[in-house]
Amino acid sequence: DPRAAVDGHDRGGGDAAPELEVDLGWFASHHDGRGRRSICRQLADATGHARKSLRPLVLTLAGYEGEAAEALANVGAGEWPVVRDARSTWQRRDARPRRVVYLTPDADEPLEGLEDGCTYVVGALVDRTVAKRATLHAAALRGCDVRRLPIREHKGALSHRGGARKVVLNIDVVLHCLMRLRDNGGDWAEALQAALPDGKATPHRLQPRRIAVVTPPRTPP
Repeated sequence: DPRAAVDGHDRGGGDAAPELEVDLGWFASHHDGRGRRSICRQLADATGHARKSLRPLVLTLAGYEGEAAEALANVGAGEWPVVRDARSTWQRRDARPRRVVYLTPDADEPLEGLEDGCTYVVGALVDRTVAKRATLHAAALRGCDVRRLPIREHKGALSHRGGARKVVLNIDVVLHCLMRLRDNGGDWAEALQAALPDGKATPHRLQPRRIAVVTPPRTPP
């Protein structure tokens, strides 16, 4: 029961910690089968990062119902250490007194840090089907604060890895960056370098990478 998951978490005192929330409202409406599989894989990867966090925070899947819940359940989401809530991001916002910040690359202001008692929302959109300014417009319609990751403000730290070009980041990359930021005490440069190893978002692979094995030339007798 998705509601049981969130109710049990709230009783455990999770309201004090920052919350990372994935808005699954985009899952069915903006993605084909390939995109949905990619989201499932990325969320599984993000959960792996969450398990390794030194200062764990709350990770929530909002809109965990219907096609999204079914697809995620098929990849084991029922066993993940996350809050699974059938309510949408906006229903959750209306029902709770927490501050909500929607993260979007189209925001003017950068995110300065993570605040206790605040929810940071990441839209479940993948790079290959990105809808320009969609998350910004959705948040604006509801009067929700918006921020972006401060990539351009830390272009010096990333200059040798592709610089501060505007990129569309994978869901797991954004979540990993925020988890790392909490672990390291607020060092954006280190968090960005750790989450963006190549200085840019790389297309999420649906299949494991193939490793090329090069056989060295045989030495003549």
